[in-house]
Amino acid sequence: MMVFTMRCLKKQSDGTCFQSEHINVIAAACPARRGFPLLPSWEKVSRAFAYKRERGGGNEGIDRSASRKASSIISMAFMRALPVLALCFYALSASAGGIDIRNQQLLPAEEGGYALSSDFRIDFNARLEEAVARGVPLTFVLEFELERPRWYWSDDLVASKRQTWRLSYHALTRQYRLSTGSLHQSFNNLENALLALSHIRNWLVVDNNLNPGERYQATLRLRLDISQLPKPFQVSAFTNRDWNLDSEWVRWKFVAPPPAAPLENEAPAAGALK
Repeated sequence: MMVFTMRCLKKQSDGTCFQSEHINVIAAACPARRGFPLLPSWEKVSRAFAYKRERGGGNEGIDRSASRKASSIISMAFMRALPVLALCFYALSASAGGIDIRNQQLLPAEEGGYALSSDFRIDFNARLEEAVARGVPLTFVLEFELERPRWYWSDDLVASKRQTWRLSYHALTRQYRLSTGSLHQSFNNLENALLALSHIRNWLVVDNNLNPGERYQATLRLRLDISQLPKPFQVSAFTNRDWNLDSEWVRWKFVAPPPAAPLENEAPAAGALK
């Protein structure tokens, strides 16, 4: 149970605290003889809510002083809770790891169509590092979609591509291996393997040429595919945030550039000279 404790600096004549200082201890420093002390644990907050329900409502004979004390307890409890909850949320976010997509761009490919280049920042937490080191392979999936917006109907899906990488560790060679399709690359440590996964260049995602000047919406996502984990790990992965490694969908507007104009020769060809 989360308890917020305080040290009493001043007391009223009835022994109730009206000025206090926060300390990081569990025991109460100021027990009250009657009324509500300013010790905003969840039990005290519950009592304060119950007290206000019993005495509130605008009836005659309300002990307004005691009601104000109950309101003060509730307000202080939430004010004290905010920084603690923020720290807890920050700690959970930091331990969960994550993926950030950066510098994504779609450019015309030399062989026609359009190719994607992008950078990724991949943060592994301790659980994922331990899993890979113990021989658990991790599968990463990169997904790309290009849509043409339509005001009269749902967006038109122009292109959709998907590529996977498999990250594993081989105890015999003490090397990490990154595989995609029939291609394999080995690394001496995990940092270099993640660095290779963090950059993609000239990935052909649109096979056909687009209409010059037309607007499109591109989306990109890199995630850890927990459905490809060994069965014993899948149950834990679906209920544990440490296995949730996902960039979420990143969207940006894309305007198809006009085709490049052919280069003009600065001098006539040798066969054209007379």
